[in-house]
Amino acid sequence: TKSVSVAFDISRCRCRGFQEHIISDANVKAMVEHCDVMFLTHNHGDHVDPFVVDLFVKAGKPVIATSNILVGVEGVTHYRDNDGPIDVEVELKNGKRLKVKIYPGYQSKLLNNVYAVTTPENYTICHTGDLSHKRNFSWIPSVKEDSPRIDALLLNCWTNSPLKAVEGFNPRIVVTGHENEMGHTIDHREAYWLTFKKYAALENNYVVMAWGEWYTIK
Repeated sequence: TKSVSVAFDISRCRCRGFQEHIISDANVKAMVEHCDVMFLTHNHGDHVDPFVVDLFVKAGKPVIATSNILVGVEGVTHYRDNDGPIDVEVELKNGKRLKVKIYPGYQSKLLNNVYAVTTPENYTICHTGDLSHKRNFSWIPSVKEDSPRIDALLLNCWTNSPLKAVEGFNPRIVVTGHENEMGHTIDHREAYWLTFKKYAALENNYVVMAWGEWYTIK
């Protein structure tokens, strides 16, 4: 928004079997310079990159993570409550504050925080990480009742029961992710056409983007 830039799960990533990172250090440094805070959803290498975390910490910018990510690393603040959502406030280096509701999600058995972040302009962005387990649906149906209205839901395209997930979050718009992920082998990359097929019956607006594209919510 005009006053803050929020990052989720920035990682340089590698193609399997190669040493080179997909995203250059220079590009990552430019992202970190632009962003005010980073939220880490779950402890997988394509979502958590210690190099990127270190850049945020050295710049004096908050890094928020679930309880099993980079334990003991100075500058990383950990939040997790398996029994239900928690409300926190994050103070940024520029003096602005973010209101954050953190939901106890899972990717299979792995802890996966879901962050609903409200900016000073009262836009709420929710990032689901790699949310994928039936136990998540114990709390997803109530999100639209106990959370600020979500403007943008950043949803992994292959999550289980995506239409039910969207119904629970009830966002103004859905932005899918993880299509054609270059860090995966070809047989494990999600096709763009499959996203459109899965979301064809969705009543909410949604947008599917490739690397470098952007979308403005008014």
